[in-house]
Amino acid sequence: MATADADRPAEALTPQPLRGANIGSADVPLPRAGEGAGGGGDSTEPKDEGEVTDVSTDLGTVEYLAIGHVAVDLFEKRYILGGSASYAALTARKLGLQVGVLTSADFEPLLMDTLIGRDQMREAATPIRVLRVPTQSTTSYINEYDQNGRTQYLLGRAADLLPVHVPEEWKSAPVVHLAPLAQEIDPGLLDTFPGSMLVITPQGWMRGWDEDGKIFPVQWDHAEAALARADVVIFSTDDIPIPAVIARYAEQAKLMVVTENRRGCLVYERGKPPWRSHAFRPAREIDPTGAGDVFAASFATQYHRTGNPRASADFANAAASFALEKRAWQASRHLRRLPIGSSAASGAGHRAWRHGSSPLPTRRAASGRRRRRSASAPSSPRASGSC
Repeated sequence: MATADADRPAEALTPQPLRGANIGSADVPLPRAGEGAGGGGDSTEPKDEGEVTDVSTDLGTVEYLAIGHVAVDLFEKRYILGGSASYAALTARKLGLQVGVLTSADFEPLLMDTLIGRDQMREAATPIRVLRVPTQSTTSYINEYDQNGRTQYLLGRAADLLPVHVPEEWKSAPVVHLAPLAQEIDPGLLDTFPGSMLVITPQGWMRGWDEDGKIFPVQWDHAEAALARADVVIFSTDDIPIPAVIARYAEQAKLMVVTENRRGCLVYERGKPPWRSHAFRPAREIDPTGAGDVFAASFATQYHRTGNPRASADFANAAASFALEKRAWQASRHLRRLPIGSSAASGAGHRAWRHGSSPLPTRRAASGRRRRRSASAPSSPRASGSC
């Protein structure tokens, strides 16, 4: 397996639209290339001459900013959209937010088509605005699953993402999601958004790779600073399987959510004992890749709207169950079926999705009731399948 180009020279590029009059995406200047963090990739060292000090775009303001590599993943001999930032952006968009993505990749038209929407590429405003740091390599993973879990290989890695790449109008985004995929996010970004709700999914900061690209766990170098700044930290027991480390992070975090696959998640609120939100049982499981990212973006969106961690955890577990039933980038279209907003925090709409202490039969039972209503009242708008 090959890693990204480590010694490739790169020149700073002037911001420019990717195509036509579209402002849904733009390029930003690229710092000088060299040895990247975590083993391979592009360096974060800016050039001495012509150093980028500000990024100016016409992308406008956003409500949810996802920062991290978009990726092209190889799954069952097919290339598909990947990356935590990709799945989070699609989820936040489907939940009604104006979304921005700061990323780095080679020019990948199909990636941009998927994120922005092919029919919207020339629109003056798009639901997802993409700001791309140009590079000659797009981050790419192979995900292999067996009875022992997931094995990952890194095939390529794009450039690092720096505070200098963030346009001024995005520094005040209400929700900022740092979603590293392969050690690409500079820790300086922790202090770039002082007024934002900062959400961190640190899995990419806990990954290293060998010369064949095989991923292995490494220590989270910036954990103390990140936990002190973040409003919400979300990761999986697959990322940190050591209970003592989880307990240490929980002591430092304001709000930390640890997902446990089919067991749902444990939520650690500062000053309170941890509590569990149980998982929703999907009707079928197709591909778990990206389900954690759908969970994180759903939790962040609901928590920003309601300030209620319990309602947000249940909401996120329900959203993640849709991702298990399809590819994560396809599942976001079904999130409109979830109760959204303050009414979901305490109203009957939210309680309808609660499962009590069992592994959630509620979704399947609700689907059966809808089918029965459809058979008995075909003319009813509620029986038409819209919900």
